[in-house]
Amino acid sequence: RNTVYTGSYDSVITRWNVDTGDNDVIPGTGHSNQINGLSVQGNNIVSVGMDDSIRVTPLDGEYGDSAAVDSPAKGVAGKGDVSVVATLKSVYLFNGLKQVQQLSAAWGPQAVALNPEGSVAAVGGGDDNKVHLYSVSGNTLKEINVLSRHSRSVTAVSFSPDGKYLASADQKNEIILWNTNTWEIVEEGWCFHTGSVKSLAWSPNSQRLASASLDQCVIVWSLADRHNHIRIPNAHRG
Repeated sequence: RNTVYTGSYDSVITRWNVDTGDNDVIPGTGHSNQINGLSVQGNNIVSVGMDDSIRVTPLDGEYGDSAAVDSPAKGVAGKGDVSVVATLKSVYLFNGLKQVQQLSAAWGPQAVALNPEGSVAAVGGGDDNKVHLYSVSGNTLKEINVLSRHSRSVTAVSFSPDGKYLASADQKNEIILWNTNTWEIVEEGWCFHTGSVKSLAWSPNSQRLASASLDQCVIVWSLADRHNHIRIPNAHRG
């Protein structure tokens, strides 16, 4: 499958053909407010948004059914039928659209990521500037660790495809790399953005990390040459 899915402030999810650039909007009745997270899981795309909902939609079909959450959802990450959803008030575990656990989170979750094995979730805190780690096992979600180093809201988190690293970024513009075996910092001080970092994405070989910021730039970082980076200005407007 050579398709990219995007969600927008206007509540629309669009399918893009990477080869041709052709696109189509998913038909049917979908979200009613800004979409904040998408996760392709098997034959479905799971979406969450400002309308306090999670929705599961077939990749090639119309919008699927939804389930309610307690507040605007900030992100979703999952594997198979299991999804971890971060809202402004809670961290949820869903199996399909069945809510199997809800944990209160008074620290204002802002972002969520799941490791490749689907066994550990990372959630960025908006109010406490920390990364909260949860074990994911069956229908159980349990907090197992809290990572403290950021000085501002943690706005993005992402596990490397090989599972060895967790990248976290904050509102101040710093990116930190953590070793997932020890949870020690392996890199810090990546601060070349001039605005809040909103998104992180790894290369398939886990050797490069791309970051996108409100400064309208994308920066590509290399684990092999950590003191240099590639800055792409005006990569996205607004």
